[in-house]
Amino acid sequence: MDRTTKTFTTPFSNQKIEIKTYLTGREKRQITGVYLNNNLEVNKDTQNIKGISGDMIDKAQDLALEIIVVSIDDSKEDIINKILDMREVDFNAVVEEVDLITLNKDFTEKKTT
Repeated sequence: MDRTTKTFTTPFSNQKIEIKTYLTGREKRQITGVYLNNNLEVNKDTQNIKGISGDMIDKAQDLALEIIVVSIDDSKEDIINKILDMREVDFNAVVEEVDLITLNKDFTEKKTT
């Protein structure tokens, strides 16, 4: 399926990052599954979360980066390692853009304003 993409430039290294503009339901399930398949427990009354680990967070973030980032400087190879090897400021910029997609913030913000 062809999907719309957008590009942005990292603040320090000026790398061109191409990302998808939305997740599909299947992709959202994959990311959520990282937590749910690892016995994460959420208390509905208190909203406390039990069983979350740093490893789960890393796996979910890597999966989101893998799904959403299409290319870095027009290259589609070894994307995760390229992102992880970026300077922190550039890494954070990529994660911020990916979080906008995974959390559907762009849509939510437009909907509420």
